[in-house]
Amino acid sequence: MGIKKMIDKIPNQIKLQVFADEKAVEGILCLLTAESNYKNNFNSIIGPSDSNGNIYISRENILSNANEDVKNFMMDYGNPLNCITGNYTITPMSISELNKAKAAFKSFNEFFQYPTGYINTIKNAISLLSNSSFLELKVKVISIDGNVKVKTNSKKIN
Repeated sequence: MGIKKMIDKIPNQIKLQVFADEKAVEGILCLLTAESNYKNNFNSIIGPSDSNGNIYISRENILSNANEDVKNFMMDYGNPLNCITGNYTITPMSISELNKAKAAFKSFNEFFQYPTGYINTIKNAISLLSNSSFLELKVKVISIDGNVKVKTNSKKIN
C-alpha cells in the first residue's frame, strides 16, 4: 500500500461539537478511538471543548498520539500508518472515566510524557461535570476533512 493510501485513512481534520442535555458545552473531554487492523486500537483523550462546544482534531494530533502509544508500548501496537483503518469512534468521557485517567496519570507520569497541563485539564473536566446538573453528553460531527468514517456515542456523565 502506498503512502498516499495509508495517510488517506487519517483525516486532515475532524470538527466536533459536544452537547450536555442538548446545549453546546465548554470543557468536555472525549475519547477518540482510531480502529486498527493489527493488535490494539489507538485511543487518545481529545479536547477540552471550547466555548462553543467545539473540538478540533488534526491528522498531526492523531499521529502524534498513536506514535506515543507505539513508542511506549511497542509490543501492543502496529505502525499507525499501516494499521489505522479509517474508522473512528468518539465518545464523551464520564466522571468515572476521567477519574481513571487521573489515577493512570498518578501511576505513570514519571515514566511517560504527558502533554503540558494534562492533569489540570482532567481535573477541570471532573469538576465541571461533578458540579453540573448535566445528565448526558453527546457528540456531533460537524465536519470531516478526509475520507474516513466517524461514529459518535453519547454517555451518561457518571
